[in-house]
Amino acid sequence: MSEGHNIELRNQYLKTLGIIQYQPKDIISDEVTEIIQATPQVIDEPSVAEIADIASVIEAVTEKPIKSTAVKASSISAETEVKQDLALKFVFWQPSDQLLVVSAVDDQLPDQSQISLLKNILRAIDQNLVSLPQFDIVNWPPHPSMSGDEVDAREFLSTLISSRLASKPTKTALFLGELPQNWLLSEQQKGQINNGSVSLSQSVTALLIPSLETMLSQPQTKREAWNVISGYLSSQADLS
Repeated sequence: MSEGHNIELRNQYLKTLGIIQYQPKDIISDEVTEIIQATPQVIDEPSVAEIADIASVIEAVTEKPIKSTAVKASSISAETEVKQDLALKFVFWQPSDQLLVVSAVDDQLPDQSQISLLKNILRAIDQNLVSLPQFDIVNWPPHPSMSGDEVDAREFLSTLISSRLASKPTKTALFLGELPQNWLLSEQQKGQINNGSVSLSQSVTALLIPSLETMLSQPQTKREAWNVISGYLSSQADLS
């Protein structure tokens, strides 16, 4: 993926997220504006039957079988369909300027028991946190007219988390469950995980603990979460 394409994607994602960024006028071309505002065009692909029919004509002329062409086209079509079905949903809480909480959800949003557990966890991190703000929902794809594969989704989510962390003086990001870890951490960061934590930047540390649903259904995993949190708090106390 070229650098220019990455910039266009990032600008489009920021626009979709409603994040305003400054850009000098001489950088913004009419072409980029048209790309951001354009409605994706649907191009009809030839059916497998049509490809097979064309293949038979070519085979009769060349006397070379090309049945693999139809199979390959069918495989590509199936792969494209799978990629377009990729759907993700995350919820973000910002209980304080220094703390960001991220969880993946399915069709059901966090229920009252999960919210109560989260409040207890946050109080263990910061006793000054007395309430939990309303969460923000982020979907991939962010708009029904948008589509993309895994690379596009990761680019979008990377832009999102970077913007979230930069918008506040965040010090701690709490990732609940495996999906935030898988989608919001780079491959390099995944390799640097140590005792359930990893540095997202020089000033931000991510704590990786089980999901709220897992901790409620498997109470023994609460001990795992507490070990990660207490180890982090101890290291912060040693630095102060």
